Amino acid sequence: MMNKVPPANLFRNAVVSAAVIWVLALPVIVSASILNNSHEAQKAASAVNLDTAEGQESFYGKLKNESRNICGSSSVNVAGSLERAADNEKCFNETLDVAVQRADNPAVTELHQNSL
Repeated sequence: MMNKVPPANLFRNAVVSAAVIWVLALPVIVSASILNNSHEAQKAASAVNLDTAEGQESFYGKLKNESRNICGSSSVNVAGSLERAADNEKCFNETLDVAVQRADNPAVTELHQNSL
């Protein structure tokens, strides 16, 4: 005889599963937005000269700022809880990693690797 799972548990399991999928997919979605769909990112890239160190640092800073704006603060006071702050920091790191990878600029990649 099979044990029946209470409907409340099924609902909770579905919500948790959806949340896990969302958290795993978020950095890819966000980085795509930053580099492919974001008018601001396109303006930022075109407004700097990626052939200069200053331009590379400026562009990398804009990627970091946009990633932080989308993912939220890693400050416990701002995020509201330690768990939320940790989630925001993980989102930021993963989003920035993907954004730098998609930028496909060796100098920006080096800046990113040196900041780790």
